[in-house]
Amino acid sequence: MTNENTVSQDPATSADEQEITEHQYRKLKRKLKEYMEVNCLAGYSLRAQVLQINKSISDNLSRSMYKIKTLRFERNILLDKLQSVESTHSDSHAEGTSEEEGTAAYSDLEVSSIASLKASFKASRKASPYHSKSTSAGTKRKRRNSASTTVISAPPKRNRNPNVKVTTRRIQPVPRDENGHPVMPLQIGVLTVQDLGHVVWDRPGFHTERYIWPVGYTITRSYPSMIDANNNTTVRATILDDGNNQPLFRIECEDCPNDPIIANSATGAWTAMVKRANEVRGILRTNSASGPDYYGLGHATIASLVQELEGADKCQDYVWQQFEAMQDRAAKGVMKACAKKRGNLEKLGSVKYRMVQKAGSAVPHADAIAMDNESVQDELVDEDADMEPPSSLAAGEEEDTDELDENDDETVW
Repeated sequence: MTNENTVSQDPATSADEQEITEHQYRKLKRKLKEYMEVNCLAGYSLRAQVLQINKSISDNLSRSMYKIKTLRFERNILLDKLQSVESTHSDSHAEGTSEEEGTAAYSDLEVSSIASLKASFKASRKASPYHSKSTSAGTKRKRRNSASTTVISAPPKRNRNPNVKVTTRRIQPVPRDENGHPVMPLQIGVLTVQDLGHVVWDRPGFHTERYIWPVGYTITRSYPSMIDANNNTTVRATILDDGNNQPLFRIECEDCPNDPIIANSATGAWTAMVKRANEVRGILRTNSASGPDYYGLGHATIASLVQELEGADKCQDYVWQQFEAMQDRAAKGVMKACAKKRGNLEKLGSVKYRMVQKAGSAVPHADAIAMDNESVQDELVDEDADMEPPSSLAAGEEEDTDELDENDDETVW
């Protein structure tokens, strides 16, 4: 009997144990599922927070970079204006003005110029790039007729700073002939160098601490037309010598060859060009332009070629620059980015992707202009400026190009 009872209880006991095991299993499974759901939600929340922080940091960086570029551009304009005061004083002195008269004239001019500089500087800082009033930096139009447009502007600036900072700037390779001379025409960024010209070293007005103004230097580029709001035109910019102590800067457009712009400074000539291109489109925007950047002389590669010209080493005030050739991989990335910018310039009127659509194609942004000629290679390295802000490249090439992109001292517009 005892054995039978024991045997008869075994199946029940086994069933109870099985029941308890299934219940515990289901309970454990349910808890595990809830735990996983909670963890997933927490993970998604954490990932979203990280992405939000990353986006915020990226936005702050972009704003800071844009502000730096704007301030750099304003600095160049202020230097041009200050130089106009200094050059006016030196010119009046050279014409035989007595020391007392010269001092009085300079003092009056200095007071009025400083006041106007402060006002223009405040206005440029407060004004939005898209809603600022049309003004000209350091230039006034003297007359405009069917033959030519001549503007009075400050001569090439002379900082007279003996402590000019010299940094090694990277340059892209250029094709050369059997004698080692660059083969013309030469495509550099959005500019095409037609002629490097020759150095006039015995007249101090033909160079500054930062730039040499070679006589005969000629570049061409695509730029918004001054007479057709819907199209671009080919612009030819040349440096001329009329026998005086400083060069003349001439800009001629393919669609209006009989109406060139002539000024005694690169900034004066290009400011007039930008203003007229903006006017025909009904755009209210700052019209100031960095002349050396538009001429391409701030681009590291072009600056190195000009420095190679005969007589460049005899320029007394010019501070000799240091250059080094970039690696092949970086050079390919730079040239690829420049080709993309040229395409944007021809199609959109700007090397950047943003445009202001007003009565046709937009004229390059004044701040963008100041960056444009900066060499894609130096944009983050030194304080030059060449092409417009870094373009996106292939994953392997983007890092090299961006590293070089910020400082061509020129502008790609």
